[in-house]
Amino acid sequence: KVDTFFTRALMSRWGVYIRHTPMDLTPPVRLYPSQLGHCLRQQYYTYLYGDPTEPVPEAALLMLLGRPLHEVIEESLIGFSDSDGVRLLTLEQSCEVPVDDIAVLVGRADVIVEVTGRKVVVEMKTVQHIPPFPAFHHALQAQTYMHALDTDLGVVYYLERATGARKAFVMPRDRGILSYIVERARTLAKALIEKNPPAPEPGEWCSYCMFRANCPAARSPVPPAPESLDKP
Repeated sequence: KVDTFFTRALMSRWGVYIRHTPMDLTPPVRLYPSQLGHCLRQQYYTYLYGDPTEPVPEAALLMLLGRPLHEVIEESLIGFSDSDGVRLLTLEQSCEVPVDDIAVLVGRADVIVEVTGRKVVVEMKTVQHIPPFPAFHHALQAQTYMHALDTDLGVVYYLERATGARKAFVMPRDRGILSYIVERARTLAKALIEKNPPAPEPGEWCSYCMFRANCPAARSPVPPAPESLDKP
C-alpha cells in the first residue's frame, strides 16, 4: 500500500510534463534529435497520438526523477565564473537543423561554454550508471547541436544519481553521424506524413516502451540495444 501511495503521488506529476495532443504534421515536420537514436516506431506513435496518459510507471518515474537534478545543475551555473579557462556563454540554446523540405530538427542544447577561446556544446545527462563510452542516442543529440551551432567540439557530461560520480566525454564534430541523423529524420517524417508506421527497432528500451500494446515487436525476443559509440 505504501508503494502504491508513493507511486500514484509521483505519477500525478506526469500530466504536467506530457504533451496531451498530437503534433502538427504539416511539412516541414518538427522532430526532436533527443529521440532519434531510439526506436522510430515508438516516436511515430508519440508524434501521432501524443504521450500516453497512463504510461509504464518505471519509464515515467525515470524521466520525472531526472528533471530536478538537471535543473539544479543549470541553476548552479548561472553567474558562476571560473578562472581555469572555461566561461559560460548560455543555457538552453535553441537549435534548428533543416532536413530538406520534409522536416526540421529542433531542440535546445543544455549548456554552451567557451574553453580557451573555443565554443563547446555540453549535453548534461543524469544516469543510473556512467557508461564506458557516450550512449549512442546522447552522442547523436550532441552532434546535432554541434552542427546547428557550427561548433567543432562537444561534450556529453554524465552525473551518476546514486553516487554523484561525474565524467565528461569529449567528441569532435562528425559529419557522418549527422548524415545518419538526417536519414532517420527523413524516414520518420515520411512515415508520419503518410500515416504509415516505420518498422519497429527492438532493443532494451522495449521493456519501458509506453506503446507496447501497439507494437508486435514487444512480444518478440529482444536483442541488445546499441548502448554506446564504438570509440571514445
